[in-house]
Amino acid sequence: MKMNRLLLICILPVLFSACNSWLDVQPEEQISEDEVFSTGNGYRNVLNGVYKSLSGVNMYGREMTWGLMDVLSQCYNVSNIPSEYPGRQYKEGAAFYDYEYTDFHKLPQAIWEEGYNAVANCNNLIAHARHADPDLFELKESERALLEGEALALRAFIQFDMLRIFAPAPVTSPKGTYIPYIKSYPEVLSVKLSVEECMENVIQDLEDARKLVYKYDSIDISKLRIAERFSGPIGERFFYYRGFRMNYYAISGILARAYLYNNQPNEAYRVAKEIIDFQNSTRYYNFTSASKMANGNLKFYDDILCGFYSTKLTDWDKALNDVVDADGGQLFMVVKEVDNLFNGETDDYRKRYQLSAVNRLMKYAYQNNATSEGILSSNLIPIIRMSEIYYIAAEACFDKDPSEAIDYLMQVKKGRNLRNVDLSGITLKSDFMDRLISDARREFLGEGQIFFMFKRLNQSVPTVSNWKSENFILDVPDSENI
Repeated sequence: MKMNRLLLICILPVLFSACNSWLDVQPEEQISEDEVFSTGNGYRNVLNGVYKSLSGVNMYGREMTWGLMDVLSQCYNVSNIPSEYPGRQYKEGAAFYDYEYTDFHKLPQAIWEEGYNAVANCNNLIAHARHADPDLFELKESERALLEGEALALRAFIQFDMLRIFAPAPVTSPKGTYIPYIKSYPEVLSVKLSVEECMENVIQDLEDARKLVYKYDSIDISKLRIAERFSGPIGERFFYYRGFRMNYYAISGILARAYLYNNQPNEAYRVAKEIIDFQNSTRYYNFTSASKMANGNLKFYDDILCGFYSTKLTDWDKALNDVVDADGGQLFMVVKEVDNLFNGETDDYRKRYQLSAVNRLMKYAYQNNATSEGILSSNLIPIIRMSEIYYIAAEACFDKDPSEAIDYLMQVKKGRNLRNVDLSGITLKSDFMDRLISDARREFLGEGQIFFMFKRLNQSVPTVSNWKSENFILDVPDSENI
């Protein structure tokens, strides 16, 4: 495969305000690569640029979360959405797994190209950071390691998702080669690897990354949480907002996710249990209260380990979910089979606050910007949650200790206002998994993880007849341009 996209290094000014606008970085002018990496601020700007690119509409701002991934997992009835791109591609292509439909290829192609371009930026930063003089950085070696660790984690995170989209799941025992795993810059020629080889690289990068960021993140855990505002000195702001970046517990959560995907439940449990023990001792990632939800926190962001950020999210949502047709009818993506999904549990906060009366998903709708909760919720992209950590631990430990697994699932249910559920009679793992999957389908609406869950399990989507595992393997773009 030819890697023919040149990396453009830009000055990315960091804009500070009390509402996290520092995350909305914009390119101003192109400068030389050597100049960019001659100062600590240059490294910071390149890293911030990667996060910004990943928050775009073709990545986690839409397609990798509430857009294409959720349409593929049949979360919505999309027959009543605008036909402008990507509406028709959702309605006629993704919803029916017709990947030959007109212009459908543009969706996975954009994911592929933008994803691997971000990987190239990560690799360039890693290559420079590994040999950089610690005196370039304000916090010396601690900052140098932090920058390398975040870039390494992002490299693994992106390529893990490329693998989960464009290759079969490990549970199907695939034998071929599917995608490259890029670890150098510039990469002139790359070789497609097997799923097993890619997963080995993902896991190793994540293990290495969390070691690199641990020193910084273990000093002051108050910086780890998603925060509405920060009023400290401007010069220190890069080191805050760790909840919006690849912090130690976010990397650990993605590592646990990767181990479970790779059919390594014991390792997944080990890492998930470390995060759970941290939560038990600090109560740092508690579930969101109803009062915060009423104030506009519809992303339930208190338990998010890592979230990306874009001020354009609500615009992208409006383009598909807040459109009036010529006859005055409302066009939007309707969450499917809500009655079956919630099974009469109307007290569930996920139904009460995250779905409208007509079953429109409200996670990405514009929130009341008179509140700090509404401001943040409007711009936040959930990447990994504490609830997923409980799911991972529960699934991984059920065979050894069903009562412990049930307790983890109940932690999520209680956190979402389902306190009277009785799971104590469950003895078979198949029955337990039915309950876990049912809950996860509510939890992950709008976040892309439903697609990856069913793919990992090689399990049919409940609302689809004649489903087959090939439905969840998108074609690598013909051009393979990166």
